[in-house]
Amino acid sequence: QRLWNDLYQGGLAGGKGDMKDPKRVGHVYYNLGVVAGIIHVEAMRAALAKFGPDMPLDGKHKRWGLENLNLDDAKLSEYGVLGMMQNVYTSCKDHTGGHRGKMAAWNGESFDLVSKDWILSDLDVIWPLVYERSEKYAEENNIKIRDCDDPDDNAYMY
Repeated sequence: QRLWNDLYQGGLAGGKGDMKDPKRVGHVYYNLGVVAGIIHVEAMRAALAKFGPDMPLDGKHKRWGLENLNLDDAKLSEYGVLGMMQNVYTSCKDHTGGHRGKMAAWNGESFDLVSKDWILSDLDVIWPLVYERSEKYAEENNIKIRDCDDPDDNAYMY
């Protein structure tokens, strides 16, 4: 709740921003934007911590940041989104970092949470599909698949 209050008081309440209906703050699509913003800011922070604050970050550095997120309860609490957003721990092998979600239903005016707890995805179904389709896409588009276990495959970063 704190984050939304800060966003509202710091921007929308003062006429800053272009949101035509401030009542949308906190709605599901607004929240998706907030989550995306947190992920990208934290990826940049991770990259800057790794490569130094004076290093101009390029796409490879940003990718490293996105692949090394550590959004735990403490970090989510700092943002005021603990409970709204799950913990996210990413890696070269796992770009999702959480594999959980909550169910919501549209009541005609807004989304209502249907599940109280985070629901774990069926990874035994999902991972084979991810690998199969990723390999097919890489083959069709002549893309070399990175080897996350080979430090030389990411040598530009170290």
